[in-house]
Amino acid sequence: MAATPFYEQVELSYAITENLSVDLVEICNWRPDFPACEYCGDNEYWNIVWATGFAISQYLASSVAVERLQGKRVLVVGCGVGLESIVLAKLGAHVSALDHVSEALRLVEHNCELNGILPVDTLRVCLHDPKSIAKLGSYDVIVGGDVHYEPENGKWVKALLQNVLRSQGRAFFADPFREGVEEFFEGLAATEFQIDMHRTRVSWLSDSQEIRIYQIERYEPKSL
Repeated sequence: MAATPFYEQVELSYAITENLSVDLVEICNWRPDFPACEYCGDNEYWNIVWATGFAISQYLASSVAVERLQGKRVLVVGCGVGLESIVLAKLGAHVSALDHVSEALRLVEHNCELNGILPVDTLRVCLHDPKSIAKLGSYDVIVGGDVHYEPENGKWVKALLQNVLRSQGRAFFADPFREGVEEFFEGLAATEFQIDMHRTRVSWLSDSQEIRIYQIERYEPKSL
């Protein structure tokens, strides 16, 4: 099968920590003309790195103990061009990169090669399809940047945590202070999840942006 051209592209370098950097090819078109998701019809926002992806990558590399990631099965949802996936792979995790746009997954594979690492596993799945979530298996860690950009996304985030995250597993989500996200996680904390929130600020473009990082830990409910 012939590869689709990358359209207008740019190669950028991201300094995650003093000792870890990632080079990425990104697509410059705001709405590149690639096939949309067959399930939900969407095909937007995946072609560049966003501030939330940069912030959560820095957080994982600098604030999470390496033993919590090294050798763990990690699922990156909405993987985009692959920043978080490549950072986690460099930290020693066994990474599965998930997106519902096939061209995003091909770009992740290209960017793995650009960084001199073996390709991460790629999963073409739409998380708005509950049947797809049920088939994902289980993971030690789930990572996502700005996955709550639509209020209804909370439904599949909760389903993902309940069906895919292992007991005592952890999930990390980055949020640029979108409406309703804080209330969503407060409700989640009333179930079998412990929620911690951290604020961070990243230099982004010509300014800086404050990001919330939510860390979720799943525990087994105590039996009566």
